[in-house]
Amino acid sequence: MASMAKQSCVQKICSHLPDQLPIMAMMIKVEVNRILPYPRPMPDQISFETRIARCKFRGWHRGTREADYMIGGFFDRYHASWGETELAWYETLLDEEDVDIMAWALKTQDVPDHIDGDQMELMMRLDYVEIPR
Repeated sequence: MASMAKQSCVQKICSHLPDQLPIMAMMIKVEVNRILPYPRPMPDQISFETRIARCKFRGWHRGTREADYMIGGFFDRYHASWGETELAWYETLLDEEDVDIMAWALKTQDVPDHIDGDQMELMMRLDYVEIPR
């Protein structure tokens, strides 16, 4: 008997779902558009200046003060002379783990091929780290 009552409740709920689905779908669409407004620019449509600004933020907000000084300090010292190639390299670097980046810069780990190059050589100099006193 309880099974019949449960089935009856489920049928009543399900019978109202088709009426509620458009409202729910509209609510979800409104919420998604509020969070992710469209149209969003594709990565290849983002300006060089916007990418530089994002890199500055990401370089200085790594999670530890040591990483901020090393990665953000590198950005501050060298970004003014960067072109597309150097910026793309730095964006790739920012996707790596802080401990790995710091180990490469301190020469305690081998640098992977996709990171190694002139920019990494500059980072290994560590002459850009300024610690405020």
